[in-house]
Amino acid sequence: GQLPFRLHRRQHGVVRESEAELTTGHIPVLRDESIDSLLGGPDGVDGYYADGTFGRGGHSTEILRRLSKDGRLWAFDLDPNA
Repeated sequence: GQLPFRLHRRQHGVVRESEAELTTGHIPVLRDESIDSLLGGPDGVDGYYADGTFGRGGHSTEILRRLSKDGRLWAFDLDPNA
C-alpha cells in the first residue's frame, strides 16, 4: 500500500517527514525464511538472482553471504527514498 506520508531525503542522508525527523528504521521481516525458500529452489546456491527492491541491502547481503562462488546476484532499486 501507500505510505501515509511522503519521505524526503535531505543533506547528510537524514530522512524527514515535513520538519519532524523520523527515528524508526526499516525492520526486515521473514528475511531468513524467504532466503531459505529462494536458495532451496532448483538453482540453489549456484543460481542467478535479482533483487529489484535493494533498499538498504539487508536481504541482498544475506543472499550474497550464502551464495556459492558460482552464484550471482544483481541488485537495484528505482525508489530514490529506499
